[in-house]
Amino acid sequence: MQYRGSVIDRRATSATATLWLAAALVVAGAFGDIAEAANTVCNNGQCVTCDGPIACINGACTCNGVPVTGTNASPAPAAGPCGGQPTVVHDNGGGRVATTASVDDSAYVSDDSAVCGRAVVSGPARLDSKSVVNGVAHVTGSSTLTGSTVNGASTVEDSTLERSVVNGNAKVLRSQLARSTINGNASVTDSSVTSSVVNGNASIANRTVQNAVLNR
Repeated sequence: MQYRGSVIDRRATSATATLWLAAALVVAGAFGDIAEAANTVCNNGQCVTCDGPIACINGACTCNGVPVTGTNASPAPAAGPCGGQPTVVHDNGGGRVATTASVDDSAYVSDDSAVCGRAVVSGPARLDSKSVVNGVAHVTGSSTLTGSTVNGASTVEDSTLERSVVNGNAKVLRSQLARSTINGNASVTDSSVTSSVVNGNASIANRTVQNAVLNR
């Protein structure tokens, strides 16, 4: 089943759909993160914590739709890929790994990528081109991240992400994402998603989705 240029969920206003889709298309491997639900995102040495959706694009962040100012942004004690978290260099690739995170020796982390928080990267997974795994997210199997970010408690397994963001409790299994954002409890299984946003409890299985905003 294919979705092209569609918006699923008539309750979403055109303005909301445009905003979400624009956010997805701007993600371009520059640590532009969109995170959900009481999450912390570190961007260029500045950490922002929010009790709702966080959006950080090109260094400018909002919390619950309100721009973050100097009073509610928490500068990291020391600039680094994981904010103020202590990190070590991963032998396979030279990337930085927080001392609280877990990365298998077989996983590749490029020297401009990072694994932060209590995230887990296992198996022959590959992080490249400023990719970041945050929170308690899991990236497993033969997954490849290129210029992508995985936040929260998300799971990415045997999937390919290019310039994409996965947030919340989302799951991406045996799929390909390109320039897309997956939020909330959404799941993508055995599918291809391009230039799209998948929100809430939406479930995509055995589909090709392009230029769409899916809500459930």
